[in-house]
Amino acid sequence: MTTVSATSSGLVWFRLSFGTSKIERRRSHGGGVADRRFGERSSEFEEVAEVADGSSTVGAVCAVRRDNSAKTDIPMGNLVEQGAKSGGDMESAQGKNQALREAGAVVPTSYEALEAVIKETFEKLVEGGNITAVKEVTPPQIPEDLNTAIKSGKVRAPTHIISTISDDRGEEPCYAGVPMSSIVEQGYGVGDVISLLWFKRSLPRYCTKFIEICIMLCADHGPCVSGAHNTIVTARAGKDLVSSLVSGLLTIGPRFGGAIDDAARYFKDAYDRNLTPYEFVESMKKKGIRVPGIGHRYGEIFTAVECSPSKRLMIIWEREVNKNDVLVMTPQIFLDVLRKAFLSPEAVCLMITDECHRATGNHPYTKIMKEFYHNSDKKPKIFGMTASPVVRKAGVSSIVDCEGQISELENILDSQIYTVGDRTEIEVYVPSAKETCRFYDQAQFPNLDLKGKIEALCSKFDASLLELQGSLQSNYKDTDDKFNMLRKRLSNDQAKVLYCLDDLGLMCAYEAVKVCLENVPNSNSECEVYREIEEGIHVPNCSCVIRFDLPKTVRSYVQSRGRARQDNSQFVMMLERGNTKQRDQLFDIIRSERSMTDTAMNRDPDAHILKACTTEEVNAYHVEATGASITADSSVNLIHRYCEKLPGDKYFVPKPKFHISLIEGSYECKMTLPPNAAFQCIVGPSSRNSHLAKQLVCLEACKKLHQMGALDDHLLPSIIELPEKNLIVKSKESASGAGKYTLGV
Repeated sequence: MTTVSATSSGLVWFRLSFGTSKIERRRSHGGGVADRRFGERSSEFEEVAEVADGSSTVGAVCAVRRDNSAKTDIPMGNLVEQGAKSGGDMESAQGKNQALREAGAVVPTSYEALEAVIKETFEKLVEGGNITAVKEVTPPQIPEDLNTAIKSGKVRAPTHIISTISDDRGEEPCYAGVPMSSIVEQGYGVGDVISLLWFKRSLPRYCTKFIEICIMLCADHGPCVSGAHNTIVTARAGKDLVSSLVSGLLTIGPRFGGAIDDAARYFKDAYDRNLTPYEFVESMKKKGIRVPGIGHRYGEIFTAVECSPSKRLMIIWEREVNKNDVLVMTPQIFLDVLRKAFLSPEAVCLMITDECHRATGNHPYTKIMKEFYHNSDKKPKIFGMTASPVVRKAGVSSIVDCEGQISELENILDSQIYTVGDRTEIEVYVPSAKETCRFYDQAQFPNLDLKGKIEALCSKFDASLLELQGSLQSNYKDTDDKFNMLRKRLSNDQAKVLYCLDDLGLMCAYEAVKVCLENVPNSNSECEVYREIEEGIHVPNCSCVIRFDLPKTVRSYVQSRGRARQDNSQFVMMLERGNTKQRDQLFDIIRSERSMTDTAMNRDPDAHILKACTTEEVNAYHVEATGASITADSSVNLIHRYCEKLPGDKYFVPKPKFHISLIEGSYECKMTLPPNAAFQCIVGPSSRNSHLAKQLVCLEACKKLHQMGALDDHLLPSIIELPEKNLIVKSKESASGAGKYTLGV
């Protein structure tokens, strides 16, 4: 440490120290004079005493006159008190320097000699090993200026790239590799262009035609300029009406904002006059003015439901059924189509069900058969495919048990089971894998006491850690309000992001998995790892399947073994050596599989008589006009869909509320709908089961909503929902659909 100080007496101090002196220095109050009583010796002599007895860490002290030629009666010591004897040798700079030199301090002869003395002293200390010289660091070189580097040709300026969904390189844009001129010359339609831009490939004609039909059925919202899109997005994000309108006005300006501007003015005027929506529409009709907004739609209001979104779906389904001989869909979609009466069981000639062993419990296969197939006069043919008609986790305990499980599946599907007796021809196309078992030793843990030692070490620091946490918490009390305010602000923003991520995360994960599965047939990988390799995963050219987890059911065992489809392929199961539980589990599965195969092969189809399956749903509601139906099981979902269609914002999310009461051993459920629903409260029938009581009250609510017109004849939420008091029934003809109103929205 180097200390430099100057005083008014002309003395300059340079102090090199490697620590702190025992003597606390007192700063002067002015004029470089210390506050000492007359006659006391200055601090330089105290330093001399410390240096002499070895208690001082001062390495070098230099005291010289700044101007030796100046003549003054004031002593030159910076700590000499006023009134000290003038001309005292002990208080002169020469006297102090001499005293320090005699005590062993390094004192230069002049200010100019200070540099040489410091260097000489430093080299001696390094030589003697008292200190270590610090390595000099070369300062970094200043980089060359960007403009200069560009001029010299060392770097280039960044290129401005315009990114679009089409390929704009070359002489003309390309859509997924198809030049724009070819699109025009070959007569590509809108569906073809969308397939190239969105799906990055040319879809078959029936796909592009379907896209065009959807666009034609939905293209009724008028011109969607930028501000219109902003208003739509803002409204769907949960903002209020004023915020949605303002977002459009502030974005698009007066050129395209006429409709929104007029809508805001008319809506505000109607609000100020306390008009209901129906009264507002009627007043606009009398004036002959269309209700301004984003596009216009003409509709008809019927006292009986005849105008609904179901018409569009009917057009699509009728076209698909009339044009195509084969329709492929999931069982849930097929069940929904039958329930909404877009398709009838009589229109189906052959129903092919993959993985038909799932036709148990509440699976859509079971509901399709019980709700529609067995109640239909003209039943379609059933062709089911399965690798294992036995689905119970425990497998089969005996031949009788196996026979019972197969018969249960046959009764539900109204079919008989068949299998191939001679597998010689099948082995040519689907060779069986060779089954082997590999054993591994149980994992060893030699350091079992390590956990106890770690816990003992951690416990020593627990008390100190808690004490530190308490001290930190007390220091940040004044920041609680700021922290809470910041957390509240961030939570609001994060809630919106998380709301989007809930859907985006599933979509992105689905797309990522789909890409991986699509790349499997063309993959060059030699090893692939799956969590489950059973239904829905096709792995071609697989020569070896290794299961580290034993299959839990016969179906899992058969399907995972079937993934190995190459000639001389292997199916390996890993077993822990000495684990009798795993061994018995695998033995039961293999025994059940062989028993199932023998039963299916040796079964006499003519000897088995299918039992009559009386599956009429008691708790159901049917619409005679269309044939649509709803059961207690599906009514809960329909009530939630109806509430989702009701108007809401970020402060109000319409949803039903349920209150279940236990009265004399039976459960009774009361459901409350949102205030803007067709009705508010309804109480369902009593039931021995609380879950069934909830389903029954939803079924009663669906009946009432359909009777009030809130659900159409296909049991879908209606687009136009008016309060019951605004529906005018003039006669029986109007009640049946003759009374019509024209509405421009």
